Amino acid sequence: MTTCHLKDLYDPLQQLSFTVYFENDVVPEPQQTKAEKVVEYLTSLSSEKLKEESSKFFKWVVMYPVDTHQVYAEHLLTFFHAKGLLLNKKAVITKSKQHKQRYLVIYDVNGQVFSKIYNSIREIREDTGKKPTKICKYLLPPEHSV
Repeated sequence: MTTCHLKDLYDPLQQLSFTVYFENDVVPEPQQTKAEKVVEYLTSLSSEKLKEESSKFFKWVVMYPVDTHQVYAEHLLTFFHAKGLLLNKKAVITKSKQHKQRYLVIYDVNGQVFSKIYNSIREIREDTGKKPTKICKYLLPPEHSV
């Protein structure tokens, strides 16, 4: 199981948390509502700041499992798509069908530099939107990387 530190969540308003409720009358705020608050915040940003936030969001959905916050992440991805950003990223969750790590990809997205090891070209395509013929010539297996 892969976990994500709270500081690694894409949460510009710092409203996400992992909370256990013991009382029946306490109802957590729905992810949709939290996402709408973030969208409201993002719409107030300049186009340059919005691009920066889209890079942070992309890093989050690529690097960490977002299963716990899937509704939140999907709503934000839809917002970024509506603004013409992150159009190559079709879904917030990339399914892994193979278990052997094969490819190291280093991303540099608007100054956000991070890396991820993928199990297949299909997974890379789902995150980048690139066709396999465009991906293969640039990739080296992790054991050959510098």
